[in-house]
Amino acid sequence: MHTTTPVDALIELAPGQALTLPRGHGLLQVLSGRVWLTCPGDPDDHFIGAGQAWPLPRLAGVVIECDGAVPARLRLPAVARQRAGLPLSGGSAACR
Repeated sequence: MHTTTPVDALIELAPGQALTLPRGHGLLQVLSGRVWLTCPGDPDDHFIGAGQAWPLPRLAGVVIECDGAVPARLRLPAVARQRAGLPLSGGSAACR
């Protein structure tokens, strides 16, 4: 039996659009734009810009929001994307 491992996927968030991850895992990469990220139990807000990455904690409730006038393109680990209930390919304008 041959199984495949889901690969990281690209997501585009429109200005002001937010995404809450039920549980994080892996490395979030911002390809373009800028996002605001907040994690449960972390008193600080984090701003991650194009070319930067952030290790997603294994906690539920990580919020990622596009921060700016242009869409933010992200590479999100497949595990986190599946847990957020997003398709692994195609789909809405927010998911690519």
